[in-house]
This record gives sequence, C-alpha cells and structure tokens, in this order.
Amino acid sequence: MKQGHRFPVIYADPPWRYGNQATRGATDNHYVTMSLDDIVQMPVRDLVTDDAWLFLWVTHNFLFDSQKVLEGWGFQYKSQIIWNKRDPNSMRPSRMGMGNYARMCHEILIIAAKGKPQGFTRRDVRSVVDAPLSRHSAKPDIFRQIIESVTVGLEPRLELFGRRTAPGWTVFGNQVERDLLDVVGFSAG
Repeated sequence: MKQGHRFPVIYADPPWRYGNQATRGATDNHYVTMSLDDIVQMPVRDLVTDDAWLFLWVTHNFLFDSQKVLEGWGFQYKSQIIWNKRDPNSMRPSRMGMGNYARMCHEILIIAAKGKPQGFTRRDVRSVVDAPLSRHSAKPDIFRQIIESVTVGLEPRLELFGRRTAPGWTVFGNQVERDLLDVVGFSAG
C-alpha cells in the first residue's frame, strides 16, 4: 500500500460479529458485521501517526477480545468511558438490554494510545456518561464532543464505521463512504 493521510485521532465502532443471528437484536439483522480476525487485520497501523489516540467502542461480549484489536492496530490500553444508556424521553435508565448473566445497559469506549500523543489537557472527563439511546448501534454525539475536547489541535481525525459525516472528521462507514482506500488515499501496489 502506498501511504496516504495519517491520523493522530481514530474513533472506531467496529461491527463486531456476535453470532446470535436468531435473536431479534442481532447485529447481523441491522448491518454487515466483521469477524474479530477481520477487524484486527484492518490496516489501521498504516493510517495513524507515530503518536496517536484511539477511541474504540466495545460491548461486554468483546471486552477481552478488544485487547487483540489494540495490539493489532498498535495501541496500548489507557482508560475507558462508560456510556450509561438512558431513555431518550425521560433520561431514566434505559430498557433492559441484552445479556446472559447481567442485562447490559451500557457500552464501553476504550481509550488507547500509540507512542506519546499530545492531548488530554482536560481533567474533568468523567468515566461514566449518561446519554440517551437513539437508533440501533448509533452512539450519542456527546462522545465525539468529548474526543474533540481532549484532542484539540490534533487533526485530521478519522472515524471508522461512522454513520454520518461530521465537520473536522474523515468518516468511513458503509452508510457514508464505502471504500476506505478512497477515503484516506491509500492504494494497492
């Protein structure tokens, strides 16, 4: 691959494959998913600067598998923010989520670093954020705002598996851009 754009900030919400196609909430019923190996093999190492931040969404099912993604992409775990899902109308706790042992009403945003990136000048980012649910798998805008506020001056930013464009971001996702190679300027050869 020829090198194209390189990003100091990556925000990713991989389409994890759960293997529960028979259930009503199955991800495969909503969008195309990827195996863990396919996610790990993505050329993210080639897309980031030597010093970079990664913000990676993961559910409890893939908490331990996310370490393989971090290693494959060249990052080390630093911290996490919990999205405490709330009802969009009342901001009360959301409806009961999926789960075999505990019913999940949250998702995890892992914060990871490659090298020694700048940023995180804010010291008031809480580890739990209450935010409303919306469409299936869509993440609240508050998380993008948090990322922008702790990575001021670190641009360009790349969102992997995004659902819509956003100012100041290059967004790749099957609902926005279909070919990551076209989006970031990489080409075969």
